[in-house]
Amino acid sequence: MPESMNDLLSGYKWMLFSRLLEEKMVSMQRHGEIGTYPGSKGQEALYVGIGLKLGQKDCYAPYYRDQPTLLMRGYRPLDLMRLWGGDERGNQVGHDFPISIPIATHILHAAGAAYAFKIKKTKEIALVTLGDGATSKGDFYEALNFSGLYDLPILFVINNNRYAISVPLEKQSSQIDLYKKADSFDIESHQLDGLCLKNTSESLEHYINQVRSRSRPILLEYKTHRLCDHTTSDDAKRYKSKTIIEKEIAEDPLVKLRNTLREHQLLNDHQNKLLKEELNETIQADYVQFINDSTLNYADAKSHLYAELPMK
Repeated sequence: MPESMNDLLSGYKWMLFSRLLEEKMVSMQRHGEIGTYPGSKGQEALYVGIGLKLGQKDCYAPYYRDQPTLLMRGYRPLDLMRLWGGDERGNQVGHDFPISIPIATHILHAAGAAYAFKIKKTKEIALVTLGDGATSKGDFYEALNFSGLYDLPILFVINNNRYAISVPLEKQSSQIDLYKKADSFDIESHQLDGLCLKNTSESLEHYINQVRSRSRPILLEYKTHRLCDHTTSDDAKRYKSKTIIEKEIAEDPLVKLRNTLREHQLLNDHQNKLLKEELNETIQADYVQFINDSTLNYADAKSHLYAELPMK
């Protein structure tokens, strides 16, 4: 099997894994078993592309919508269940930065990691993901300026799903071609398709190699569709028209990839059924462990907030 097709088949399994886990997480939230949950549905091709091409020793700085990549870099469904259930143990996996909930603050952390790689003269790079709304924050511009000034080995990856919660892109930014925001900092930038795993993995491989070999920052804007609500506290039908929703569903990257694999006789309905059953068994086993865990202590959430806990 050609390497590119092997990547697509492997990538499909990770995309499906994330999609099935998302269905479980939404169900758990609706039953009060976890808190608010942000989904990745419709954006898996971008995140799996990152997971396929980013080196394990590189520094990954995710925000809260990166579930597919996180699964590929060592997170278990149990970890994500713990995280969104209020358990700090769910955000302490591997050597990457933890999942960032505040908008754009983690972009500066990624620039700091890239600066360390520069000083140490190693070949590792930093990759940071962010949404379109984060490009309106000052942290974003400070990180671009610092990275451009010091020629840092960092790749900025914008997931442009065109909505900052319910605010459409054209109402949050005067420049809707977000990749052009890097021009003022003399940083190379490109706008790309984020709906096709083949396209995302090939482009990410190319630009990761460019950042690594040149030790210069690059910014990539991937255009995607958010086929889910912003979080489980949101209702996208209140601000997206039926026409837009139907158009986005018709371009579901998971369905498109499954059809491609069928055309190349790499996946049939029976194999897909068995794969779903296997992945759901993994998810269910972690769910049982999560539900039966008696060691959860919500007071742990305060452990990183104070040097000394204040008096009650």
